[in-house]
Amino acid sequence: MKILLTLNYLPENLYFLRKQRKLRQDEMLAVLGISGGTWSNYENGKTEPQIQTLIDIAVFFEVNIDDLLRVSLSNHQSIVAQSPGPYQSAAKRQGAGSGDHPAADSILKEMLDEIKGMRTDLRTYLDTKL
Repeated sequence: MKILLTLNYLPENLYFLRKQRKLRQDEMLAVLGISGGTWSNYENGKTEPQIQTLIDIAVFFEVNIDDLLRVSLSNHQSIVAQSPGPYQSAAKRQGAGSGDHPAADSILKEMLDEIKGMRTDLRTYLDTKL
């Protein structure tokens, strides 16, 4: 089942974040396993990443998925500059919200670390087979 994201900021933010890190589209393959052509389609709004790819992008660029989709990061560079990770929203960083949830933050951090480890293991495995 394909879920279409209907938010306007994803292509703009992908371009902004890539340029901020001084990466070329073809370098996204080595960084995230996304070909330059696919990344170009994301930046041009022709296609949208699957959920897992969106998570990987947010983790790599250290931004919240909500911000990645719903905020123009180029207009709010302070969000990117102070972003501690992909699971803390801009509203929380700005002081809004009901307060801290250290247990949830800890669980999410563990999950993200596990995902990163699995991705590394998969890349290592694929490198030995290809």
